[in-house]
Parts: sequence; structure tokens; C-alpha cells
Amino acid sequence: MAENKDAHYLVALGRAIEHAAAALPEGWQITIEVERGSGSVLLYTPEGDEVDEGFGGGDHFYEEVEEAIAYACAMDTRTAALEEVPQS
Repeated sequence: MAENKDAHYLVALGRAIEHAAAALPEGWQITIEVERGSGSVLLYTPEGDEVDEGFGGGDHFYEEVEEAIAYACAMDTRTAALEEVPQS
């Protein structure tokens, strides 16, 4: 049973990373730092500034990655402008 849970976690993390590669606005970066017993998801603006939002509300790294993607998309004016354009 634990192996199934671990497999689900790894698949979810992989999907979140693939989502970041596809959905992050131009110039935004996500870094995942890992050490024994701990880790962090860091988001950087196109200017290279670290976003101090503390993406740690989830229980898992993949949730933190998704939070960072959502934040970057919401803050990036180019992405926000594209979302406002009506689709025909």
C-alpha cells in the first residue's frame, strides 16, 4: 500500500513540474530545494527577485509547485492580459 502512495506522489510531482514548464509565464522560474527531511519551492520573477510568499500551504511539494504557478500567472501582466481577451 505504501508503494502505491509513493507512486501517486511521484506522478503528481512529475505532473506539477511538467505543468510549470508549460504554464509559467516568460522569465519566471521555480526552483525546488531539497535536503534530508526538508525542502522548499522557490519562485523567481523575470527580474531574478525571489517571491516571498512562502509556498508551503500544501502537504506535498506538488501542491507548492502548483501554488507557485498560480501566483506567477496571476502576477504576470502579460498572462493576465491574455486571459482577459475574449475567445472567438
